[in-house]
Amino acid sequence: MECRYCGQRLKDGYEYCPNCGGRVEPPEQQARPVQPAYAPQGAYSAPVQRYSPQEAEGRVYGMLQPGAGLGRVVSPYYAREFADIAAGGRGRFNAAAFFLGPFHQLYRGCYKRFARTYLPYWLALLAVLGVSLSFFGKLCVELAGYGGRAAEPTQAFFVWIAAILLLSLGVSVWGIALSIYNGVTFNRRYFEQQHGDPAVPAHTGAVVGGAAAWVGVYIIAVVALVAALLPAAMQDAQQHQAPGTLPYAQSVPQALPDDNATYGTEHYGAAVSDALEAHWGEGSDQALLNGYIPAQAAGGTLEERLRGSHLFYSDARTLDELFAAAEDVQWYTDYEPDADGTEYADASWIMGDTVLVCVFAVSDTYTWVVDFYSYRNGEDPTADGCYTFWDEERSALLLELYGENAPEEPSLARQMRGAWVDGAGGAVLLDESFFDGTDYTLGTMMDGGVQCWVQDDGSYIVFVLDETGNALTARWYDGSGTLRAEQSFTRGTPG
Repeated sequence: MECRYCGQRLKDGYEYCPNCGGRVEPPEQQARPVQPAYAPQGAYSAPVQRYSPQEAEGRVYGMLQPGAGLGRVVSPYYAREFADIAAGGRGRFNAAAFFLGPFHQLYRGCYKRFARTYLPYWLALLAVLGVSLSFFGKLCVELAGYGGRAAEPTQAFFVWIAAILLLSLGVSVWGIALSIYNGVTFNRRYFEQQHGDPAVPAHTGAVVGGAAAWVGVYIIAVVALVAALLPAAMQDAQQHQAPGTLPYAQSVPQALPDDNATYGTEHYGAAVSDALEAHWGEGSDQALLNGYIPAQAAGGTLEERLRGSHLFYSDARTLDELFAAAEDVQWYTDYEPDADGTEYADASWIMGDTVLVCVFAVSDTYTWVVDFYSYRNGEDPTADGCYTFWDEERSALLLELYGENAPEEPSLARQMRGAWVDGAGGAVLLDESFFDGTDYTLGTMMDGGVQCWVQDDGSYIVFVLDETGNALTARWYDGSGTLRAEQSFTRGTPG
């Protein structure tokens, strides 16, 4: 059987010619060629034109009779591809299907193929985007509420980050594999859909509609997330401007050593609120959050070392004496130590209707506050009502304890603060910012002075104040503990 338009030889069953796109008539409808009974010798006889692939390859398909007579647009690319597949070929790689993916499928009217391949992928991609936007949106709420000071990253935080990265990686691999599959198999599947007809349709409206739907859904998701998080961000930022009885929320949890507590929304009890207001803005430097263990307490049990330690705020009172001003203090020391041997313990007490828990890390000579959280008395401390305080709130509550039932007695670390000059006119200012942990960190008490570690160096300085409080000696030691330099200062500013 031959195509009556181009002469291509066809197998039975073709409805359209894979070479030119012309409609193929069944054999019974094709008229038999009528040959003359005889041809006079020497008479002209027109040659019968046969199909030639070289000739057909050079033709302009739009000028063929099928395209003009039937009103169809034959694609040269798909005519060649369909002819190859009809002849038993596997079909070539379709670059447009690989790079344009779902939009190419919609453009060619492959709606069922789109529903089986790219629609599930788009839904999965939208889900991953939703999870990512939700997590980072809550993180932005945290930063907005705390003036850019978020809680320290915890195990749960890194689990979320790892999960988002793995999901993103999985969706990316899925998308690449799907593009390769679409490019390899598209021509053969399209040949089956078209039944070999290279007069392929073009659905521009479907492409525009699909792109608009994808962008629209994405915009709606972002707007919905912003609408859900913005009120919480505004409320959280307003609440952290000053203490009070309004609900407080912390989106990113700060883990305890046992990782039991979760952090939701809780209100301050009246007593806690009053304590915060009384000491708001008085500082949160290392003197209130760091401390040392004197030699007489260093050899005891963990609880004995903790109770006998001092914060740098006051050398006069141990932690045991400090928390004696609180009501019904309980000491807990059953946390698991770190790999480096650092141990953990806490002191808890009741203030009004609120339970306060101060968590300490304890080494042989050093102690520091690593966490401070609260929950309503009588409720589960691991429920959403558990709230972690930030540094200013921790300091305010510790100052409240220092102010109860005892006069203030400045420690050596506090007495040595101020401006100092040496004999050559050089000056140094030992203020709160000097010991904020950026360049120098308070260490412990050593040789009658205050040890100060130099960050990222391993060396340290020991500041020794004389009895009058007007002369200061600074001794510099390297990482091995060898004295390298000594300098004397007197209180005052350079003249």
